[in-house]
Amino acid sequence: MAAAAEDLAALMMRRQQRVYVEEGAAGPRVTASAGVVVLEAELATLGHLLTAPLRRALTTLDDDALAAAGTRLLAGVAALTGADRHHAPLFRSFPRDVPYERAHRLYTGHILATLGAQPHQPCMRCGVPGGVRAVAPCAHLVCDTCLGTLDFGCCEECCTWYACPVCETRYETGADAAAGSGGPARPWLDVPAYDGDRDVLRTLTLGGSPAEDAATELRGLLGRRTPLGPQDHDDLVLLLNSLPAEGFTRALPAEIPVRESKALVLALLAEHDPAALDRYVDTATDVLRLLVVRSGGDPDLLEPVRLKGAPRALRHRLLAALDRLEPTALVEDMGRRPAAFKRVGELLHPFEHARRHPRAALAFAVLRGLRLDDRSALTETLLAEAARHGDAVRLVGDR
Repeated sequence: MAAAAEDLAALMMRRQQRVYVEEGAAGPRVTASAGVVVLEAELATLGHLLTAPLRRALTTLDDDALAAAGTRLLAGVAALTGADRHHAPLFRSFPRDVPYERAHRLYTGHILATLGAQPHQPCMRCGVPGGVRAVAPCAHLVCDTCLGTLDFGCCEECCTWYACPVCETRYETGADAAAGSGGPARPWLDVPAYDGDRDVLRTLTLGGSPAEDAATELRGLLGRRTPLGPQDHDDLVLLLNSLPAEGFTRALPAEIPVRESKALVLALLAEHDPAALDRYVDTATDVLRLLVVRSGGDPDLLEPVRLKGAPRALRHRLLAALDRLEPTALVEDMGRRPAAFKRVGELLHPFEHARRHPRAALAFAVLRGLRLDDRSALTETLLAEAARHGDAVRLVGDR
């Protein structure tokens, strides 16, 4: 039942801007840092930034792993931005033999142009949008709060170097503290004014556990109180199919407000944990939607679907769920879609199990206007159940 890892990773990038990287064991590598600068430059042209943890994870990869991760990342971001129809690498030898200085100039120029046209960009360290500055000379965007964490070695007043809080690279301040020059120069770049407008950049963050992140996103979608759009619906299907069969129910929220979303869950519960159906089935239409989804139909019930057969255990479980519902609401619910529920009755065989589930059998009898036979055991069962509900049930002739 596990979904393809690539599809799940693409979903998490699109919905949460999370990227999953298995860090190298040896720690950050100098040669990888040059490749990451090239990657930053390409991502910046696509409107995206690497946050500090993700950037550090990429610098721990060897050349082959960085090339693979960078290619996947660029392809994923290109798909998000609509630039995936054709992608020519900025530097064909990435990450080997890349012109570091050219890539650095490209990245810096793009960041300064974007910052000049739209100052409210996200911080690459904490992710909070607002007033950010471009650290000199690497041009990584850092907010004033995170700038306060700049490592000046000993102190800002006397030290002649500082370290960027994003890439952790040390840079000379250009000030001669010993000569009493008044401390280091400002560790950020001046942003010139630019005409026109640019979009706010988006930050890509380092993902933790794909399974935990997917479960969190799943609970968010299932907790929505308005119907899902087509893309959210497709994402929900993928997330549900990404959950392992073992422990499937534990990943679900206690309440699923949207009936169509609930139907997708019910169809999977029917396969993996039928006992958990009792937690969620509270209307007859829930049963109908479940059977429609199991049969390959859409849970919105807009198109008729030929219902597929169900195992005996599931049929008994669904009849029991119907039997627990308040009888008037049960009959009214069925009456809204009489043709569909008649097909449900043909599948569940409620009259064969009338003694065990008399309320469900009575509801189907009312739906069908069943003709009673005085000599049958079914008639006795239905009349006895009808008598328990007083004036709510009446006979018209022998029906």
